Amino acid sequence: MFGFLVAMLLGVLIWQLQGSSVSNPVVINGTSVAPLSTLDPPLLSQGATLYQQYCATCHGANLEGAPDWKKPLADGSLPPPPHDDSGHTWHHPDFLLLQIMAQGGKPFTMA
Repeated sequence: MFGFLVAMLLGVLIWQLQGSSVSNPVVINGTSVAPLSTLDPPLLSQGATLYQQYCATCHGANLEGAPDWKKPLADGSLPPPPHDDSGHTWHHPDFLLLQIMAQGGKPFTMA
């Protein structure tokens, strides 16, 4: 689990550094999100490798997420959502995504 969180933090850091040169905000369905960065092929390849290693088992090899991902499981945890535009991962701040992952998808309240 620790290795997974380290990889996610590394990915977020790389993503933020790549996006720091873009200044225009992006609004998707009325929600302001971080601007898209210029795609760097080596970093894109590294991200794909990290995704396959740490994320694809739960979120799917093709970013499709778990079946019925919007329906809570019996223990109250949420199935992994897709990481494409049909999911909603893109509109959560990084700290919230890391907290969700650290708690295995279990619901929590923000202080």
